[in-house]
Amino acid sequence: MRGSRAAGMAVFAFLVWGWPRAWSQQGEVVGRVNLVSGGDPGVVVVQIEDLRGSPLASVFTDEKGLFRITGLGRLSDNLFLVIEHDGFLPVREAIDLGLRQSANMMIFLQPETGPGAGERAGVVDVRELAADIPDDAVEAYERALEASRDGRSEAAIEHLNAALERAPDYYDARIKLGAEQLSLDRFREAEAAFAQAFDLRPEGELAPLNLGVLHYREGDLSAADGDLEQAAASFQRAIDFLQAVIRLNALSGDAHFYLGATLYKSGIYDAAEELLRRALDLADGHAQARLTLVNLYARQSRYAEALEQAEAFLEENPDSPQRTAIERARSQIEAALGR
Repeated sequence: MRGSRAAGMAVFAFLVWGWPRAWSQQGEVVGRVNLVSGGDPGVVVVQIEDLRGSPLASVFTDEKGLFRITGLGRLSDNLFLVIEHDGFLPVREAIDLGLRQSANMMIFLQPETGPGAGERAGVVDVRELAADIPDDAVEAYERALEASRDGRSEAAIEHLNAALERAPDYYDARIKLGAEQLSLDRFREAEAAFAQAFDLRPEGELAPLNLGVLHYREGDLSAADGDLEQAAASFQRAIDFLQAVIRLNALSGDAHFYLGATLYKSGIYDAAEELLRRALDLADGHAQARLTLVNLYARQSRYAEALEQAEAFLEENPDSPQRTAIERARSQIEAALGR
């Protein structure tokens, strides 16, 4: 029965995916451009620049303000989304591609004059934020990014703490500190860093998204250890944070994925399926959403749908380190279908 906690465990349940360090790197930025005062901004040019202001890519929004920039490859953290649209204040927003090398952004343009001119935009101009950050704090942050790219998390944490000693309100450093600590399974330290980032920018989505991921991971570990009560509590905290992110940004593919994955782990299959399929739409074939759907369908003996998702994953991710395991699962699914 669909959506039932009593559904049998399929033999394909070993397809549990790992932490996102194993995910494919796609170099993608998607989002929507809106007006603070409502209405249609018309066609807007969205550009990606590096730290020096050199253009890397640009696209036009569609009639709904939606945009997608792909094929950026594996890039550094020093990227900015730039919009200079006639009649509106310019936007230059730092991009956090994260471990998946993808970002979902909701941009609000603020008119230079007229209705809405005095209202707060949904995206803060990072040039104003950077003006209050000492140069030595920025240098320490950049050293942390370099250490992180080299896989030296302990060194990255040391540099980030140095940056935050000089600039306690350095939002990006708080987020990055939490991410590095989470990569080492230091949950409480990571939670504190993300909570402090949330206090600095409560309207932002990065802090609650990371808190949702953190509690999802804790719940998954508790479930693996057999502590189902603790797992349920952690999953509920994850649900609360991830639902808040979707209210802030309905285009967040990662928020839809993690909320769907959390509901799947909680046995709430119908809602999980809807969210995971939405993640596929938002993130153009979200690899981990596909794997979770394979497990979800197999657990419900919906083998034809499980096979469809497994084949789509293999086609979209030919170099995945999980390829051998997924091919084995595909064979098992085909056997269950009598092929």
